[in-house]
Amino acid sequence: MSDQPFLGKTIAIPESRMLDILANLFEQRGAKTIRCPLVAIHDSPNTEQIDQWMEAFIQNPPERFIIFTGEGIRRLLARAEKLGLTEPFIAAIAETNTLARGPKPTAALRSISLKPTSNAEHPSTEGIIASLQNSDLNNQRVTVQLYGEEPNLKLMGFLTDKGAIIDTVAPYIYASDSEQKQVHTLIDTLIKQDVDAMVFTSMAQLNRLLKISTKLNTDQPLIQALNAIKIAAVGPVIGSALEAAGIHVDFMPESKFFMKPMVAEMAKSWL
Repeated sequence: MSDQPFLGKTIAIPESRMLDILANLFEQRGAKTIRCPLVAIHDSPNTEQIDQWMEAFIQNPPERFIIFTGEGIRRLLARAEKLGLTEPFIAAIAETNTLARGPKPTAALRSISLKPTSNAEHPSTEGIIASLQNSDLNNQRVTVQLYGEEPNLKLMGFLTDKGAIIDTVAPYIYASDSEQKQVHTLIDTLIKQDVDAMVFTSMAQLNRLLKISTKLNTDQPLIQALNAIKIAAVGPVIGSALEAAGIHVDFMPESKFFMKPMVAEMAKSWL
């Protein structure tokens, strides 16, 4: 396989936290990239609430800790460091029965020399519920690290029905109006079909793109344009969301749902 498999290709990359890293993976292989930070992520402004949660977690760890995102763990660790609580926080996590939604929270735990007690059957709310279906949660304290500020009523309802005592923490928020002009430009570029491919690495990216496109009354032309180019998804959660939105997926890793395997799959399969 050529070491420049994307030579002459233009690839749109709507990434936020790791925008430069992902763009470089393509550029090193010959691609021209269009970078658009579709989603900005910020620490939760509710620092007092986060601090109180952390102190309680350290003093009395819950029986179970459901971890939705690697971003959430990284933000909590950063807050623990500011409070001088890194070691006791990591020790408290180690005492807890942890359930990771997917590979990203697993990788975040690995960065502090931990691994989850278990992984969801598949990386979604439904996968978490399936993993806990036969567990006795009655009167167990279950902490859920939320995906952004999404309350996840489906999971909360399931845990309530199982008799769990629920606690939640939301260590970060998505900026709803991040880089709106750049998003408009990206949509225009896609509709003009001035790119060969686009990659998606999170639900937030797709939701933001579709939301702004609907406001611009370009949702149908956008979907048509996306179906006229190659689409890559980092994993099955965003892959399923794309398909549900009527957008085909050409490339997705068979396993190890991270950026490098996604790029490798594109390089291998793109004809």
